[in-house]
Amino acid sequence: MTRRRTGPLLVGGCVVVVLSLVLFDQRTAPVREVPEPIPAEVAPPPAPPPPPVPVRPEPAEPPPFTVEHAVQLAGPNGVVCATDPVVDGARATLEVDPAAGFLGVAVLGGGFLVLSEVPPAGEGVLQVEGFAPTTVRWSDDLDGPGQGGCDPAVVVLEPSATAVVGRVTGAAGREVTVEVCGRPTVLEDDGAFYADATPGEPCDVVVRRHFGVMQWEERRTLTPSLGRDSVVQVDAPDIDAVVPLVLVPDERGLRVAADWTGSDLEGAVVQSIDDTPAGDAPVDFHLAVGGSEGDIATVELADGRTIEVELRALTFDDWLVEN
Repeated sequence: MTRRRTGPLLVGGCVVVVLSLVLFDQRTAPVREVPEPIPAEVAPPPAPPPPPVPVRPEPAEPPPFTVEHAVQLAGPNGVVCATDPVVDGARATLEVDPAAGFLGVAVLGGGFLVLSEVPPAGEGVLQVEGFAPTTVRWSDDLDGPGQGGCDPAVVVLEPSATAVVGRVTGAAGREVTVEVCGRPTVLEDDGAFYADATPGEPCDVVVRRHFGVMQWEERRTLTPSLGRDSVVQVDAPDIDAVVPLVLVPDERGLRVAADWTGSDLEGAVVQSIDDTPAGDAPVDFHLAVGGSEGDIATVELADGRTIEVELRALTFDDWLVEN
């Protein structure tokens, strides 16, 4: 029995020895560090596309100004004439005799000159910004492109060689008028004005302001030169109201030619107002004693009387009413 078991025991012992050696080798072997995995770089998300730029539609071109439009604009008291060159959008004015009772309105467009609010036949001075003034004659009996016509049939506009430009400061826009080279001129809201002129010819620039009982005026004379605009600036009086008396020079002061106060002062002589001597210049005196509407002024008369009057804001329309 003992000999038969010896073989298995030897085999089992060998197995135990081998396993021990293997386990010992694993305990004594160096530990290998396993590197941590490096995370891959993550690309940022793509930026959102920019919003689409709105496409603005091209503005539609205005319809052409036809002869039918011109006739409609002329109205029953108007004529339509042809122009050379074609001028669109330029400011135009027509000076007609005010005694005829017509306003005289001029409009340019599409190669046509439209004159409205004019008598059946007549003439006037046409002023177009950027062009020299020209005389226009028209009649309902003439043949034109639409209604009536002009003589000559085509109104030729010559470019202006020079101009007078200027500005009115102070009371611009308050009963202020401007005349350049003998012709009325449009005064803008900011006091600016423009007028064509003839080179080498003396030209008067006249600025006026009407105060009802009197009119202030300043005149400048200049000679425009070719290719160079003449510039002028005028300061108009900016008082709001005046003493409502029409005054004329007198040996003893200023005589009341018309009394708009209702105090029956006509014929009386004013020696001073608010201690300001009357002098012999009615306009300068009015400006010196003027002020705001509703102010009270003390008037000293040559006959010893002293009265109080209220200043009034008067215009050319008041002068028309009183006369």
